[in-house]
Amino acid sequence: MTDISPEEARQALANRRSGASQQTNNEGSDEQGFFNKLPRNIGAGLLEGGRGVFNIPYQLKNLTKGHLFQHAQEFAPTNFSKMLGIKEEPTLSDKLLQGLTQHIPAFLAPEMELGQAGKLLESVPKIGKFAKKAIGTAIPVGAYEATQSDEPIKSGAESAAATVPFSLLSQSAIAQNPYLRYGARALLGGTGAYLGHKGAEELGAHGAPATLASLVLGGLMASGGKPMPEVRRSMLAGVEGSPYAENLAAANRLGLSYLTPAEASKNPFAGAQQGNVGRTETGAKLLHDRGVERQQTEENSIQNLLENIYSPEKTENAIAENYQKAYPVEIKQEELAPLFKNQVIKQAQRHVENTPAYQLSLEGVRPNTVEYLDHIKRALDDMIKGAPPAEGRIIKDSQSKLMKIMDKEAPTYAKARELAELKMARKTVDDVFNRKSMIGTNFYSGFLNNKQKVDSLMHHLRHAPKAQSQLKDMQSIFSDLINAPTVRTAAALSKTSMSKERSSAQTYINKLNELLHGNKYDETAVNLITDPKWVDELHRIKELTSNEKKLKAVLNLMGKASAVGVNQQND
Repeated sequence: MTDISPEEARQALANRRSGASQQTNNEGSDEQGFFNKLPRNIGAGLLEGGRGVFNIPYQLKNLTKGHLFQHAQEFAPTNFSKMLGIKEEPTLSDKLLQGLTQHIPAFLAPEMELGQAGKLLESVPKIGKFAKKAIGTAIPVGAYEATQSDEPIKSGAESAAATVPFSLLSQSAIAQNPYLRYGARALLGGTGAYLGHKGAEELGAHGAPATLASLVLGGLMASGGKPMPEVRRSMLAGVEGSPYAENLAAANRLGLSYLTPAEASKNPFAGAQQGNVGRTETGAKLLHDRGVERQQTEENSIQNLLENIYSPEKTENAIAENYQKAYPVEIKQEELAPLFKNQVIKQAQRHVENTPAYQLSLEGVRPNTVEYLDHIKRALDDMIKGAPPAEGRIIKDSQSKLMKIMDKEAPTYAKARELAELKMARKTVDDVFNRKSMIGTNFYSGFLNNKQKVDSLMHHLRHAPKAQSQLKDMQSIFSDLINAPTVRTAAALSKTSMSKERSSAQTYINKLNELLHGNKYDETAVNLITDPKWVDELHRIKELTSNEKKLKAVLNLMGKASAVGVNQQND
């Protein structure tokens, strides 16, 4: 070991500090240089990509041995880095940035329409529409990548082939068919694990870190955003986009305990899905109990409608009281004289004066009182009922002129007549349930499905706007109510099902779910569709679907990135 003096030791330490400082400054300079070169690197990458595109005529000339574009000239390779002022030899980061920029159009390439070929491909059961999208995505990517290589056919084909699997899997990952979705996610999980492991190894992380990376990426790609259980999703399929919100609001106004997704959406697919629940012991009992509870709320809503039309307890005496107040009112002769020149009114008057029953009823009644005129009004009612439509309208017009005078001189007469009209309107609705239970479907089949009857009742309810609103709500939702299954309906359904071939995919899916989940599958479905807050679940599924679409976009991007990687490897 050589001895050194204290002065030499101090000088050595100073030199080391100076070197470290210089190294730090150099590192800072390199970092600053990266950002300074960033726009130039992007420009160089875009220029290189453009060079490949502009060389298409030249490539076609070579491919066709001069038959096309005979005079096309090559845009020769150019050192765009140097041209844009990057003087030193491009670093690894420069090359990566320029390469990425060069291939940006491949990442942005939209799906291509395939015309008749696409329609033919889409007709293939189950997988056709996904294959169409995958190929439609791959063709533009391959076409662009072909422009960036000296071997365009090979490069384009390999790039497109590398895009298809990821695009196909990403489409299948959010498919409605559970088998496609689960299969795609399993494959994506395996692919993600492989890519994660290889990516970690490329970065120099071997062993445990690489294994961890494969597990994380594989899990992320396979999960698809942690989807809701399949049964909950399938029960809400077809609901989105329907006027379910309006129908739910109507059910809420009527006081119904719930409206199922199928009933609210009026979507046949959702109805078929709902028809598949309640097949297990637990599910059937739950569906029956909930249905009976709902029918009670239907009856309550109809009773409430009847009360809002006319309540005997509240208004029966009011009719008689108002007539008693109005009948003695006398109307001046000069008011009535023009009206009694009307031949229709004269005919009604003659009928009243010559009919024994009316004569008996009018004993001691003065001819110009409201009571006397009310008898003429009733005679006109009978004339309208027995007349042809055109003649009836003329009689009705004459009657209206008479009642206008009576209402003006005796307002209580108008009130009494209004209440009497509502009483008759209530009787019209009451008659629907003389032989049928008071539930929504019976009201619809016995009355609400007849437009003429509904329009007439709406006219009679013109002074009861709340009842009119209720009737509109009932007409909107009672048409598609699904009644609680009874022993009789369940037996009929079972016989129908047994007589059909058991080959539908839905049958096997239901059996598989029952096998995996037991009664819980059916119970979960019944609980969902009879929950008045199933809309919250629909919103969660919408968010999930949005996440799955984002995942699909990432996977498509990975497919395009793999195509770029193939092309660069060819170069």
